[in-house]
Amino acid sequence: MISMQYRFVLPSDYDMGIIRARIRDKGYLLDHFPGLLFKAYLFADTQDGKNTAPLNLYAPFYLWQESEGMKRFLFSDGFSGLQHAFGRPRVKSWTPFTCAYKPALQGARYAARTVLNVAPSVSLEALEREETAYVQTQIEQQGVLACISAFDPDRWVVMRFSMYEADALEIAGADTELYQVGYVAPGGALKNQAGFCG
Repeated sequence: MISMQYRFVLPSDYDMGIIRARIRDKGYLLDHFPGLLFKAYLFADTQDGKNTAPLNLYAPFYLWQESEGMKRFLFSDGFSGLQHAFGRPRVKSWTPFTCAYKPALQGARYAARTVLNVAPSVSLEALEREETAYVQTQIEQQGVLACISAFDPDRWVVMRFSMYEADALEIAGADTELYQVGYVAPGGALKNQAGFCG
C-alpha cells in the first residue's frame, strides 16, 4: 500500500468556491479507479466562518492498494489537467504500517493529518507495534471513519491521517493540519465492509 498527498497553498483572497465546485464536478471521476482504495478531496478555507483555517488549501489524499494504480493516475489526463490548473505539485508518499476504515467512509466531513519525527534511537519494530495499536484504538472511537499510520524513510517521519463524520478541531495541535472533506471517492480496491489493511 501507498498513501499519497499533494497540497496547493492558495492566496488568502482566493475564492474557495472554485475548489468546492471542482470537487463537486470532478470528484466522481475517481470512483472505482483501479488500484485505489479511496481518494479524499480535502480543502481548508480561511473565510469559512465555522471552520476557519490559517491557510487556503486544496490537498487531496489518496490510499493506493499498489504502486501501479498510483502510476496510472499520475500519468493520466486527469492529473495533467490538475497541473494545468494549479501547477505541478510536490507529491508526498508514505508507506503505511496499517489502516482501518468503516463502511460509512463516504460520510466523512473532516480530516486531520499529523506528522511526527522519528528519533534514530527508536526501534522500527516497536514503532510499528505502537502505530498499529494507535490505529486500532482510533478506529474504535465514535465518529472516526478511517485511520492510517504510515512512515517516510527519507525524512524519517510518521504520518497519521484520520477522517471524521464531525468536526475534528479538538485534536488540533502544532503538528496537525485540519481539513474539510468535500468528497470521498471509493476506489476499485475498496471493500464495502469495515476492515483493516496492511
